[in-house]
Amino acid sequence: MKRNQVMDRTWLERARREKGFTQEQVAEAAKITTAGYNRIEKGLFTPGVVTGLLICDKLGVSPRQFLTERPIGYVK
Repeated sequence: MKRNQVMDRTWLERARREKGFTQEQVAEAAKITTAGYNRIEKGLFTPGVVTGLLICDKLGVSPRQFLTERPIGYVK
């Protein structure tokens, strides 16, 4: 992802809320900080493969979500 691009990650927050998890719980499962997870969920940061897989595993979603995302714009 290019610097300042934003990814549409509304699906990620929706999946987390549907499972009843907090950002802290998902971050812990992914072995990252809550602030780091928050940036991923907001689409400001794309995680590495291992982190992405850990998030997908915790939320029970397909890793394809991370692999097929498209940028939606830029952050100023």
